[in-house]
Amino acid sequence: MRLIWIGKYQSDIAYTKYYFSGSITYYGNGQGGNVFCCNQNNRTYSKNFFISFIIKNIKNSLGSCNYVFYNQSYAHEVANIFPECQSYIININSKSLINWLSNKTLVRLWVNNIVKVPPFSAVTGSECSHANLKSIFPNCNKYVVQNNYSSGGIGSFIIEKEEKADFKLNPCEIYLASPFLENCYSVNLHMIIGQKEQLVFPISIQIIEPNKSPFIFRGSDFITAQNMPKYIVDNINNCAYKIGEKLAAMGYRGICGIDFIVQDQDVYFIEINPRFQGSSFLINRALMERDLPSLYELNDAAFHDNLLFSQKIELKSLEVNYSYFKLKADKMRSPQNVQEYLNCPDIETYFLDGLTINESPSVGYIFRFISTRNLISINPNNQINIYQNLLNNPELSIPAESAEDWMILKTLLQLQGVVIDNSARNAIECLGGIQAGTFDAIDLYFSNQLVVNCPLKLPFYNFSPFKLIFNDKFELYYYEAKIDNISIDKKDSMPSQRTHSGLFYSQMVQRNNNRIRIRHNSVCFFKQDGKGCCFCHAKNEKIYYYDMADIEESFLYFLNNTIFDQIMIGGASNNREYEAEIIKEILLLIRKHTDKPIYIMTIPPKDLEVIADYKKLGANEIAFNIEIYDEEIAKKYMPGKGAISRNEYMQALEKAVSIFGQNGQVRSMLIVGLEPLSSFKVGVESLCQIGVSPMISPFRPMEKTKLQNFVPPDYLECQRYYEAALEITKKYNITLGPKNIYSQNNTFNSILNI
Repeated sequence: MRLIWIGKYQSDIAYTKYYFSGSITYYGNGQGGNVFCCNQNNRTYSKNFFISFIIKNIKNSLGSCNYVFYNQSYAHEVANIFPECQSYIININSKSLINWLSNKTLVRLWVNNIVKVPPFSAVTGSECSHANLKSIFPNCNKYVVQNNYSSGGIGSFIIEKEEKADFKLNPCEIYLASPFLENCYSVNLHMIIGQKEQLVFPISIQIIEPNKSPFIFRGSDFITAQNMPKYIVDNINNCAYKIGEKLAAMGYRGICGIDFIVQDQDVYFIEINPRFQGSSFLINRALMERDLPSLYELNDAAFHDNLLFSQKIELKSLEVNYSYFKLKADKMRSPQNVQEYLNCPDIETYFLDGLTINESPSVGYIFRFISTRNLISINPNNQINIYQNLLNNPELSIPAESAEDWMILKTLLQLQGVVIDNSARNAIECLGGIQAGTFDAIDLYFSNQLVVNCPLKLPFYNFSPFKLIFNDKFELYYYEAKIDNISIDKKDSMPSQRTHSGLFYSQMVQRNNNRIRIRHNSVCFFKQDGKGCCFCHAKNEKIYYYDMADIEESFLYFLNNTIFDQIMIGGASNNREYEAEIIKEILLLIRKHTDKPIYIMTIPPKDLEVIADYKKLGANEIAFNIEIYDEEIAKKYMPGKGAISRNEYMQALEKAVSIFGQNGQVRSMLIVGLEPLSSFKVGVESLCQIGVSPMISPFRPMEKTKLQNFVPPDYLECQRYYEAALEITKKYNITLGPKNIYSQNNTFNSILNI
C-alpha cells in the first residue's frame, strides 16, 4: 500500500526521504505525488475547504493507499463524513480520547493534579467582560480567553482594562480564562508515547508575535532554547514524563506536543496538542542528519508497541540546531520584496509550498524558512525579542507629518536599517563612498534636518521595508511609498600624508556627521585587559602610540579641511590613573586653535576635582555613560567598565552638574534592551534627580562581538522604555539628551519642531 501524508504544508515532510509516496496538502507545489488546494492569489487557510478536498482525493484513491494525518482531529472529521476511508487511516487514537485531549479546559483540570498550571477558570462568552474577569482574578488587569478547541494561537484573545475588544465571543460557549502572565515565554516539546516507553525530544521556544490578539504563532527556535537554564529544562522534561506516563496508561499512542509557559523560575503547563507540531520538520531534519528514524517512523513504531529502545541513547543526545519562521502576506508586501527575502544570507533553506514568486499573494501564507541562527533571544524582562524585520510594523504614515509620525519612522529605521538599492550603491561609489556612521551604519539626512543612524549589517537586513534609491537624487522608500529626499554624508578625502610618527590622521581623529572625535587612546584599556564590553565592536588590535604632536597634526588637518560644528574627546577608554591628564592636554591643544564647542565622553575620573579643570580648560559638555544601571548585569556585559560602581558614576555626574549646570550639559547614556525595564526606570530617575540629562539608545548587535547573536528589542519594546523615560524626565523638567539634532542620530528623543 502506498503511504500518503495529509497535512497543511507539503514542507512538513521535507526530511522524510521516501517514507511517503505522496501527499494531500493545503499548500503544495504538485510535485512528488503532491496534490494541493490553495488558491495562488489568496493563500488564506480554509479548514472546511481543505476537509472537502481531502475527502475528494481519498475517494479517488480509496483502497490503494494508507493515510497518515498531521492532525488526528481532522482524520476523525474526515472519517465521520466518509466512513469508508476509516480502515485506511493509520496511526490514530480514538475519537473520544482525541476530543477531550483537544479540550483546553478539561486537560488543564486533569493536568492540575499532576503538574503546576496557571490559575484558570471556565467561563461562558457572556462572562468574558473585564469586570467579571477582575472579580475572578482580582490581582490582575489583563487576561487571556481561549477557545477550547484551537491551535497556533488562533482562538486565544487578550482582554485588557477599558479596551473595546475587536473580536466576538459566543455568549453560550465555554471558554478557558486565565490571567495574562507577564514576563514569560512559551516553549514546546515533542513526545512519542509508547506502551512502556516515552521519548522526549529537544525543547523549542515558540515565536509568538508580541502584543497581538488573537495570538499569532510564527515559528520555533531550538537554538535559543539550548541556552535555557538547566533547572528549567529539567523541570519541563520531568513534567512531560509525568504527563506522558498518564497518557500511556490511558492508551494514547504516538506523537503529541506539550506547551509550557516559563515565568521567572516557574514552569506552567498550558496544553497538550495530540498531533504533529509546526516544528516537527526541524526535528525530522536533525534525525535524518544522524541517520535516525523520522518522527513519522517513530510514531508508527509507537502504535505497534515497538519503540526503538536501542536508539534511545542517540535520541536523548539529539540536538536541533535550527529555527524556523513563517511569513504571511500583508498589503505592503510585493513580489519584488519576496524575491529580496529569498536572497537573505540569514536564510539557510526556504519552502515556498507552491508559491509562485511573480504572483505573490495579497493575503495569507507566503513561505517559511529555516535558519541556522537564532531568531529570538530571551530579553532581560524574561520575554522573547524577535528581529523587527520579521514582524509586521506599526502603522506608518506616509508622508510623515506629525512629530509622532517622525518618531515612529526614526525608531523603525534605527531597528530595521535600510536596503541600499544598486542605483544608490553606484551613486555612492561615484561620490567616493560614505562617511562611516556609528555602529556599522549609514546616517540619513532628511529634508527637515532629522538625522537617523541606520544599521547596515543586522541579521535579516534584507527584510527591511526601507530602501534607498537614486533617481537624480537619493530617495527613501517604505515599500513602494516614497518618504522623502535624502542626503548622505560624503566620505572625507583624506591625504596620503602621515604624522611625524608615521600614523594616518584618521588614527587619532575621525569625523562623524557634524563633529569630529579626538581619541585619547588607541585601544580600549578594558579590551586589552580581556574585560571589554560584550556589545562593543572595538577591536583588540595591537596598541599604537602617539603623542600630542600627532594629535595636533591630525586635528589641524580636519580643522582646516573639513566642516564640523563640535569636537568630541573620547572613544576607547583609557586607564583611569592617567586618562584625565591626557584629556586636559587635548583640551589645551584644541583651545590653542579654535573656540568650537567641546564635548567630553569619558569614564568617571578617580579625582572628581578634575571635572572642574575640564570646565576651566574649555569643555562645554560632559558625559559619563552608565549604559547599564543594574550593577550585576553591568558586570556581566561590561566586565571592565561595569566594575566601576553605579555610585562612582552618580558622584561624578552630580559633581559635573554642579560645575557645568543642569540644562543638558551633563549627560549619561542608558541602553535599551540589556536590562529590565524596572532597573532602567530606576536609572533614568536617579539621573534626573541630580539634574543629569539621560540619553537612551537601542541595543543593536554588532558583528564579531559576544552579543552578536542577541536579538535587539523590537519597536513595541523600545516604545515601552522610551515612554517610561519620557514620563520620568517630564516629572523633573529634564529633556532627553542630547540637544544637538545631529547627535540624536542613534538615540530616542522627542522630535520637536518637525
